[in-house]
Amino acid sequence: MNESPFRRLRPIAIAAGTAMLLTLGLAAGTAVPALAAAPAAIAVTWTNTNVWTTGFQSEVSVRNSSGTKLSPWQLTFSYSHTVNTLWNGVVAPATGGFSVTGPSWAPALAAGAATSFGLTSLKVGTAPLVPSGCTVIGLPAGAATIPCSINGSLGATTPTPTASATPTATATATPTPTPTPTPTPTPTPTPKPTATATPTPTATPTTVPSTTPTATPAPTATATPAVPAPTGSLLVAPYVDLGLWPTADLPAFAAKAGVNAVTGAFIVADRGAPCSPTWAGYTDYAVGSTGDSLATIAAFQSGGGRFVASFGGAINDELARVCTSPSTLLAAYTKVVTRFSLDRIDFDIEGADVSDSVANQRRATAVAALQAQRAAAGHPLQVTLTLPVMPTGLLQNGLRTITEFTTAGVTLSAVNVMAMDYGDGTRNMGAAAIAAATSTAAQLGIVPAFAGLTAAQRLSLVAVTPMVGQNDVAGEVFGLADATTVGAFARTNGLAGLGWWEMTRDQPCTGGIPAYMCSGVSSPRWAFATAFVAAAR
Repeated sequence: MNESPFRRLRPIAIAAGTAMLLTLGLAAGTAVPALAAAPAAIAVTWTNTNVWTTGFQSEVSVRNSSGTKLSPWQLTFSYSHTVNTLWNGVVAPATGGFSVTGPSWAPALAAGAATSFGLTSLKVGTAPLVPSGCTVIGLPAGAATIPCSINGSLGATTPTPTASATPTATATATPTPTPTPTPTPTPTPTPKPTATATPTPTATPTTVPSTTPTATPAPTATATPAVPAPTGSLLVAPYVDLGLWPTADLPAFAAKAGVNAVTGAFIVADRGAPCSPTWAGYTDYAVGSTGDSLATIAAFQSGGGRFVASFGGAINDELARVCTSPSTLLAAYTKVVTRFSLDRIDFDIEGADVSDSVANQRRATAVAALQAQRAAAGHPLQVTLTLPVMPTGLLQNGLRTITEFTTAGVTLSAVNVMAMDYGDGTRNMGAAAIAAATSTAAQLGIVPAFAGLTAAQRLSLVAVTPMVGQNDVAGEVFGLADATTVGAFARTNGLAGLGWWEMTRDQPCTGGIPAYMCSGVSSPRWAFATAFVAAAR
């Protein structure tokens, strides 16, 4: 799930199982020549706001100067990279690229009006990070072609003679989930971060662009981890995006939500100092700086609250990808734990991270050492893994990640499943979350560290985190009834934890509230928290 570094506008995740590798190459830096002298009637401005090792985030504005109302507005883009998530629009595959249609809450684009959407992409090859062209589609039969430009350059303008149906994200029989919510928009704190926004993620595609791993760390001797005894105590700890601006007031949020634990998202590598931990990648939010949210975290803790820090997410570089040795990585993790006086940390491993075996091994080695050091100092540290999931269970990479952690000697307190963005459209989201949790518990039986546990004990190691309201896939809406169902299931079955993405979104999209800060449904402020907590307790 990604963080304020995410632009938490409404992303529409694309499952890799839907054959969404969108390929079309352009030489780097090549400008697309204008094909006509007349100005384009649809002007697209494409800006890449954040670029990291394996992907990038873009903000796209669309202005309609055609004199014709587009209802709905629909564009296709010639694009060479893999769309990972898209928000404030509905995405679908298209030949040589992808298409975007206006979202359900604002489908039309009036003459003279403008709209915008955002997306994250996984890099494919060395092609430019901007589409080579755009086309207006879905025009009525006989309508004149409406030219479309990207950053002032015209591309193909083939008319679409017949109206097309609004596309939705499609999936194969076994879609790949996009569990992380959409990135949030670039915050504007004072002082303003030097870096641009980082997208909750988000999804782990079936095919991930290959990465060049850093040197393989020398593995430590394999240890047999202790398996935590089921506590029978459900930890209710919703996520809160600490990369958003303004920064969440944790004591106030927790009081309104009725919870005494929260999970802060996400600690990642500082874009300006790669092995330095920070919230959302912003240098001004670097851990140890005055902007690292220590004040609100400490205030929450002093009132009896439990704060959990989550590392990773779908956007930016998780520290294990850029800290080149287990020792430097251990130092970075230790800095976070000691700065915020933590007794529990979470690792949200998704996207390209879950496929990077070298970084995964380095992470597991460092976390095992951190856990051992904290225990020796009399400050035991709980560790959880948050992973993409389908109703049928974890993906193979997720199971491998669990095995890597436990084999390295990490004692896991929970395996938290991101019960969201399955990629196959309409479904009963409460039932799907329960299926994901029970399927994951069954899968834990094949992990050597958990093979000797009973079914009930394995289930007690599972935590579940849905995304409230409208998910990033059309048709996937997690409602209040779903919250009640999942909360009750977590309580009666002794799950390890219950969370949701994320506290800021627990409000309707009214009164000018930005789309990334609301649920997309009409439920009032804190309604989801109220439903979860009432059912879980």
